[in-house]
Amino acid sequence: MRWSAIATHTGDLFWTLPTQKKVNRLGMTISCVSSGQVVELWDVWDRARLMQQLGSSA
Repeated sequence: MRWSAIATHTGDLFWTLPTQKKVNRLGMTISCVSSGQVVELWDVWDRARLMQQLGSSA
């Protein structure tokens, strides 16, 4: 599944203090399904893009 999320940075994130900036995360989730049930999830998202939006190089 491909997804996006819009949020406001109001708490500590990867050692970056809150900036109150709006950010947009893009990513995808890979699901492993067994017998009709999700048994594992793997998330992949662009951390560098998120940190760039916050003005951080971390």
